Amino acid sequence: METIISLIFFFYLDDTQLYSAKALVVPGQMHLLRKGLPIVVKKGDKNRIAVMQIGSQEENIVV
Repeated sequence: METIISLIFFFYLDDTQLYSAKALVVPGQMHLLRKGLPIVVKKGDKNRIAVMQIGSQEENIVV
């Protein structure tokens, strides 16, 4: 399955610094990305940040 690397910009709660991280997105779901979606990120070594989930659990369910 083809994926696109998308750059996501975000703020941590109670922080004024703007962060960015790369996210893998399926082309058929690019239209679902919008401002204000909740995201789950993981901070690793050397301040690397990975996007683990975009949107709430309910929004990711396909019926």
